[in-house]
Amino acid sequence: MRSAAVLLVLTALAACESPPPRGPVAGVEGRKRVDAATAAWADCLDTTAKKLATPEAQAAEAADGAFKACAPKRAALVDEVRRFHRLGAPNETAAYNLAVGESSVAGIELDLRSQTEITAVSWKLDHDKAN
Repeated sequence: MRSAAVLLVLTALAACESPPPRGPVAGVEGRKRVDAATAAWADCLDTTAKKLATPEAQAAEAADGAFKACAPKRAALVDEVRRFHRLGAPNETAAYNLAVGESSVAGIELDLRSQTEITAVSWKLDHDKAN
């Protein structure tokens, strides 16, 4: 009798439809937006540094110009980080969330500046060799 009950339950489970797909999770979606904004800023810096790396320009000048030109991408990243932080700390003030966003972006900005200068130098050297 017990095995018949188990068989009946298993048959009923097999006949059930699969559960509906899980909806988007705010944290996962927020992380994707932060990653996309980070990539957009880095791509902007890379592309702009290559445009500004002329034979007459210094690498630091090209990097500075790239950071100025890509300031809107940086601001978008700060905003995404602020929103992402708000998911985990909804009771924090807007000013605090903005400070978290600025601090987080500043943490990677130094590395990106170094990479941007390296990109400018490399692009300049490649351009000089080609000409």
